Amino acid sequence: MSMTEAEIERRVKNGGKLRNSASQTTRFELPFDLKDLEEMDPKDYLRQYTVVSSRRLYLYQKVFQKYRNPSLNAVEVKDLSKCISDIIVGGISEEKLEEMLHLTSMLDVGQLDSKLFYAFCAVVERQTTGKKMPDDPSELMECHKQRLESADFIGLSYKFKGISLSEEMARLLKAL
Repeated sequence: MSMTEAEIERRVKNGGKLRNSASQTTRFELPFDLKDLEEMDPKDYLRQYTVVSSRRLYLYQKVFQKYRNPSLNAVEVKDLSKCISDIIVGGISEEKLEEMLHLTSMLDVGQLDSKLFYAFCAVVERQTTGKKMPDDPSELMECHKQRLESADFIGLSYKFKGISLSEEMARLLKAL
């Protein structure tokens, strides 16, 4: 597979690696009324407040269709390792996958519907590729979205005074 000059330049700028753009193309939001989080578990939060760009969504949809169980219209947890390998070059270790399932409170889930699958993939990419600022000016709008997300999540401990979050929700929000 040949690379374009722009890809080569981007690789050079990023220390020889082609950066995964998930950190710029996925946004995690908070509800206007933070009390809504008291009633949610991490799965509900991820379904409602994960915003995935159309570019990433297309990739996640293709992987979902490839591995979904047609009778359930869901991806089974046992297939997640293969799914993640199709999304992240080199995949992730079984230990890291287990950690991500724990972080998202999905250890007890047998399968993931499409919306939960897309959100889970976004969390995995965010946690494994980091939160980098874009080098490419064409990704500036995504950078702006990243700043919006940062504004939402800054000072969480102050914002959550008087709000009773479950341990699982607090762990997830802190990690994001």
